[in-house]
Amino acid sequence: MALEHWRYFLALERDFVEAAAFVEPCADNYPTYSTEFTKLILGTCSEIDAVAKVLCTKVRPSAEPKNIDHYRSILTEAYPKLDDVEILVPRYALSFHPWSDWGNRNSPKWWTEHTEVKHHRHESFKLANLGNCLLAGAGLFALVLYLYQPELYAGELNATFDFFGLANGPKFLVNDESYRLPDFP
Repeated sequence: MALEHWRYFLALERDFVEAAAFVEPCADNYPTYSTEFTKLILGTCSEIDAVAKVLCTKVRPSAEPKNIDHYRSILTEAYPKLDDVEILVPRYALSFHPWSDWGNRNSPKWWTEHTEVKHHRHESFKLANLGNCLLAGAGLFALVLYLYQPELYAGELNATFDFFGLANGPKFLVNDESYRLPDFP
């Protein structure tokens, strides 16, 4: 089984752990920006783009999504509770609903700000901040779990959460009957 997006998520998660050694993940530090956060948000959102496209074509094989608005349209139709998914950063007592704006048919603010960093870094460098990175990481984690839901439920995503976690979910991804993603029975 390939699971390339899962493995890439785990590599990015290690980058989050390393960044936390230098900037404490807490609300007071959300505005903190840096070159490292720029690399992290651009890499994370690039992977969100890739995973969202794959997930869209998984639920609608004829789909040819081109941007975040297309992803939202396709994914919220297939997964109406995706905007309610809660992702935790347990070690720092943080909680995020990274796709909550999709419930209002809007792009997440962190996605819009990532786009500003991507295209206008010389003017928008401050948007490559800890807060946006954490939301992007949580957003990627949610999409990867939705993409690999069958493998998740079969206990094939064996890993320890080093940074991100699931609200009401297990610390280890093993065949744990106590947790189910909101859109899957």
